[in-house]
Amino acid sequence: MGMLKLFEDVVDGVWVRDVEEVLYYGRTKYQEIAIVRVAVLGKALFIDGLHQSDAHFNVAYHEKMMDLAQVSKADPRVLIVGAGTDSITRAVFAQWPAAHVVGVEIDEEAYRLYRKHVPEWGLPIEVAAEADYRLYFGDAYTMNYEGFVPFDIVFFDIDISTTPGQGMPSELLDRIKSRIVPCGFFVSQAGPLFDTDEDDGYAQYTAMLKKHFPAVLFASGLATTGAFSQHRFRRPGGSIAQPP
Repeated sequence: MGMLKLFEDVVDGVWVRDVEEVLYYGRTKYQEIAIVRVAVLGKALFIDGLHQSDAHFNVAYHEKMMDLAQVSKADPRVLIVGAGTDSITRAVFAQWPAAHVVGVEIDEEAYRLYRKHVPEWGLPIEVAAEADYRLYFGDAYTMNYEGFVPFDIVFFDIDISTTPGQGMPSELLDRIKSRIVPCGFFVSQAGPLFDTDEDDGYAQYTAMLKKHFPAVLFASGLATTGAFSQHRFRRPGGSIAQPP
């Protein structure tokens, strides 16, 4: 796919044909990555030709995910599946400075590129120096989660909308769910809300999640993703208190 074609699209209602600067364009082992500076949106990240994030909406997107995880404790244990630019990591430590965080990211080369070209999206240096953050490079779908202490919150930030119905195999959900404390939270992207027919990835994802969690809540996205979903998990011995 040529560079110019990547940006001849509509992103959040803004035409971004004009690329002011190409910061990086190439392929890693797993994906095609373009990090560019575009009019109105500032720095923007495209993966396999699809808009993923930008300077304009990055903070709002990840703050919305924090809003869904209504945990009162000051030092929650957090798992981030799809650490990527570390934007969720930044948001987690902004809300819970004493949090204990584990990140999983499949593409180490991409992670290094993000640190180089969009470091402002990740953890500030002064926060990283004090943060309890362990990052593992590996495939979230095959990783063994049994060795981790159970988590209060799991943020699943892998884009499921590009692979309809296959974003999260049921067995992966079961393995992650087994490492969530009673009444903990699983927060993820839910894909675009525009199509809700049975063949749509969003509809399939929603139906699958409702088989695993007793309470599934949704919030409109403020950025590139159409919706977010919050899944309240109850294990034997726990109670369920659905947030307002």
